[in-house]
Amino acid sequence: PTISNTEAVEFFDEVESLKKETKKLLENGVKIIICLSHSGIEKDKVIAKEVEDIDIIVGGHTHTFLYSGTPPSTEKPYGPYPLYVTNVKNKAIPILQAYANTKYAGKVILKFDSNGELVKIDGSPTLLNH
Repeated sequence: PTISNTEAVEFFDEVESLKKETKKLLENGVKIIICLSHSGIEKDKVIAKEVEDIDIIVGGHTHTFLYSGTPPSTEKPYGPYPLYVTNVKNKAIPILQAYANTKYAGKVILKFDSNGELVKIDGSPTLLNH
């Protein structure tokens, strides 16, 4: 209703679409699945919980500030960076967001084992302007 000229566009549910597409990726030998989302933090949390084969979500849309420790500016963190959600396989899925308007650049360093399992994650949003 808030998007104009969409009558020729077909929209699908994110969770169901991601379940379908991640299965295709796995069938084709992909071991690591990084979800780039622009659905907002609440939907990212649902995706992390319900789409069992995603390894990490890099999200946006809601301009959510995630940060661990003392923030370098005036924004109050919604939660830690990364924010973890436990999925249906009881696996912790990290979600990253780095606020808005290029005030921060999100940084993440990921280490996966030979099976594609995330074994280490490090990083934080970097303040770009004051």
